[in-house]
Amino acid sequence: MRIRKPGPVGERLAVCIWLIVAVFVPGLTALAAVSTNTAWSVRVWQSDDGLPNNIVTGLAQTRDGYLWVANPTRLARFDGVQFEQLPGRTLTGGFNQRITTLADGRDGALWLATDRGVVVRVDDGNVVQYTNNLPALFVESLTEDGTGSLWVKNRGGNTICRIQNGQVTQLPLVGGYRSVATDSSGRLWFIRNGEVGLFRNGQFETLLQLGKTGANRMVGSKNGGVWICLGAELFKVEEGKAPVDCGAFAAESTGMEPTVMLEDHDGALWIGTSDSGLFRYDGKTFENIPVSHRQVLSLLQDREGNFWAGTGGGGLDRIQPRAVALEGMESSLPFETVQSLTQDTNGTVWAATQNGLLVCRTNGGWRTVSAETNWPGGRVACVAADRSGNVWIATRNRRVYSLHDGQYAVYQATNGMTVRSLHVLLTTSKGDVWIAGTGPDASVQCFRNGHFETLTIPPDAQVVHSMVEDSHGDVWLGTSRGLLLRIRNDVVTDETAST
Repeated sequence: MRIRKPGPVGERLAVCIWLIVAVFVPGLTALAAVSTNTAWSVRVWQSDDGLPNNIVTGLAQTRDGYLWVANPTRLARFDGVQFEQLPGRTLTGGFNQRITTLADGRDGALWLATDRGVVVRVDDGNVVQYTNNLPALFVESLTEDGTGSLWVKNRGGNTICRIQNGQVTQLPLVGGYRSVATDSSGRLWFIRNGEVGLFRNGQFETLLQLGKTGANRMVGSKNGGVWICLGAELFKVEEGKAPVDCGAFAAESTGMEPTVMLEDHDGALWIGTSDSGLFRYDGKTFENIPVSHRQVLSLLQDREGNFWAGTGGGGLDRIQPRAVALEGMESSLPFETVQSLTQDTNGTVWAATQNGLLVCRTNGGWRTVSAETNWPGGRVACVAADRSGNVWIATRNRRVYSLHDGQYAVYQATNGMTVRSLHVLLTTSKGDVWIAGTGPDASVQCFRNGHFETLTIPPDAQVVHSMVEDSHGDVWLGTSRGLLLRIRNDVVTDETAST
């Protein structure tokens, strides 16, 4: 099998921007819709995108960067752009068996298992199949310990199998072990009927009793010990310490079962469920993460830090921290539409809303500054901040205010301002403040050294809608008539024909 050089599995955003939006889209279904009111963004791949099947039972990433995806019908590998489908029989000795789970080997190999008990190891194109002494039962988990031994847990069997140095050994399951996992030291933990313990000295040794039974899952922790999810309840267990009850997440049904667990690179815990979606525990609280389907069957964090969730019908989800924050009335913004935005030297974001309010974002919420008793102006048209810490505010009653350390200064016609119906404010690297909108004799003004200077623009420009400063210090204007004007050394040039 030829391995071509894979492309990046994740997509990176090079910049972080503010986006303030209020959007309502009716008719989204509960199955495929992914909420936008969250700190996470989700990209979904389904059968229409080349995924063999929308049920993803296993995920793994090999050393060449490929993401391997197990489906009930076929195995596929993904380079971030397209899927390459591989019939399962090519790796299982010609038998048409379903791949049920995948696992990354510590040495970079790929382990996979089937619904009839066959286990396969793939390493640099070399394929080794294990069939002898393995029960012909559905394999529900593969766990590699610190010695490189692979533990194979079958569904409904009364033994657990260990593949060590190429040899398969069956070990009895007294009472049955629901879940096994390895900790940061590579030791194998187990849980059975609420009893938690370790495999050492060739036997399973019970360490403690949680006092609760039921559907459970377990995963190792980088800080030592293991995480155990019993139903919707989460526990942290370490040898020699009392179990820590971390609380419970909000399941959608009493019959919910944890299906898969993952501790990420930062130590947060991800929990997939049978019917309640995906949850993340940050050490204090549980967060419901949006996914394309309520049943989550597999989880993976790739080398770039992206999270992947294989679902029971919604396809393959890539989950990333959202780079663009959506802000609206739920975050106390008093009006949904914003027409001007700036950030001052203290990092505070200021905005002018379409209905004329001046607001600023502090302590994770929005404050309506124009509703405060010391606000001297009227309805706000636009805002801009300069490098000296001033916030400049243009109002619809033909005034410009500067705000510094809680004090306002006002500039109006008596100060030489002639521009009417203010639309745009621009502060430049030189400390100038430019204002534009409509006015007599088609002009823009620059507030410099304490007074206004007026520059004439073409009479057919009409309303100036936008201004920006380039890296050379030139100021560019865009007008309602489609003109592009440049101001250099206070000389206005029409650049429309050169665009």
